[in-house]
Amino acid sequence: MEKHCVSLELAKELKEAGWKKETEFWWEEWIKNAHTPYKSYLVREKRNIPYLEGRMEYISAPLATEILEDLPAYITQGKWEHILKILKIEKENYSVNYTNNECRSLGDCFCRQMFVDKPLPNVLAKMWLYLKKNNLLTHPT
Repeated sequence: MEKHCVSLELAKELKEAGWKKETEFWWEEWIKNAHTPYKSYLVREKRNIPYLEGRMEYISAPLATEILEDLPAYITQGKWEHILKILKIEKENYSVNYTNNECRSLGDCFCRQMFVDKPLPNVLAKMWLYLKKNNLLTHPT
């Protein structure tokens, strides 16, 4: 299931950046002491276990489709519309950027930012974080 959800590291970055959507999966992180994580599991449901309160944290682990719902299909800059472009470039690697037919090189593209990673949810999460940081998400999260 881990290749269908964002990594724990990116899940934490999404949370810190303001991702508030409920997701189908969660990272369940067990806290040892002084907020030191020591185990993490990908789970489908949050567990409410009173004696473990304060020892577990749940962090949204979005699927690719859940992130895609939040990414704009296009970004307008001046007279240009830059379309979200996702490519499978190798066996398991994906690239994502915003581009238009007039882009001759990455430097000509709107975001001037392309992410390449695996699995797909991670590369989409990196684009979401980039857009959020640069105030380019077109709707509240």
